[in-house]
Amino acid sequence: MLRCVLPAVLPLILLITFSSPVSAQAQLLSVAPNSGPPGTPVTIIGTGWDPQYYSGGVQISFEQNFGNGVLQRYADDVTVQPDSAGNVRLTATVPTSVKAGDVITFDALIGNGSGARANFTITTGVATCLITVLGAHGLNEDADSSTIKDVFDKLQARGLQATYISIPYPTVTTPDLIRFLNVGDRNPALKATDDLNGAAQAAEATCHPARLVLVGYSFGAWIIDEWIHDAPPAQANKIVAVMVFGDPQWDWPGTGAGGIARHGLYGKSLAIEPYRPQPPLGWKFGGFCANGDPICGGGYGNTEHDHAQQPTDALHGAGTHGSYVKGATAQGADEIMQLVAAQGK
Repeated sequence: MLRCVLPAVLPLILLITFSSPVSAQAQLLSVAPNSGPPGTPVTIIGTGWDPQYYSGGVQISFEQNFGNGVLQRYADDVTVQPDSAGNVRLTATVPTSVKAGDVITFDALIGNGSGARANFTITTGVATCLITVLGAHGLNEDADSSTIKDVFDKLQARGLQATYISIPYPTVTTPDLIRFLNVGDRNPALKATDDLNGAAQAAEATCHPARLVLVGYSFGAWIIDEWIHDAPPAQANKIVAVMVFGDPQWDWPGTGAGGIARHGLYGKSLAIEPYRPQPPLGWKFGGFCANGDPICGGGYGNTEHDHAQQPTDALHGAGTHGSYVKGATAQGADEIMQLVAAQGK
């Protein structure tokens, strides 16, 4: 009898074996934090999601869990692509309509029809907003700035849970900047602050009170300078940290030397005074100016010759203005993390 049965059963066994995901690692889902008040920002983390098997992405559902297997969706499903290591990551916000004692379930669909789940328990209290990192790109770049992206990546690698947004204002070239300086026109920088202000207001509308980290490179640093210089106290209080690189407004205290916008061209200074904001925002303001960078004036003096040489070097692409990814972005990310930790954020 065994001789007759085995050939018939074996193909079925093989079929079952190869119908499940190719990865032997179990598909898991977790949420951090796993409890908190309504409106809490959370990070949903998955491991073991084979990127080949789930090449179309992992479907994640958002449900209120009433117990006894009763689940009710409260938002549309989201599909997240696994990385090469089989990890998925998604930030979300717990709804504000729930009450203490309720349970929210995040459910990821496994290929065999089952699911991996992570639960979040609602507690009393007031939620703390996730940090929003706003990046302002530099000269000759669009919102996909390598310097800004490198800071974002390093903050994520250091464990900062945040929303990352690059401000999509129009590209400004180095010749554009020189033309603005020639006529003493700061309007292009002021116009771009409208986009930055819009992103800050959107963060505030998403979660109140917003917590902002501002990162600016080159022309983007000038935009941040303009925005925070005129920011009312209620807005400035939402800023956790500011970090600038290669800032055209950079000021070398006591020397008169500095960024290309401070002394301007032909005596048409566009300097923001004071450059560094007054405390307490001034305590949260940091930055880097590389030696030999004609945009921020690193290594240049305060003579007429130096002032004339900076735009010449900038137009010819001379100097170190593009060097910040080679070390300064890592130091900047460290300083941001220290500022966040110091404020208990």
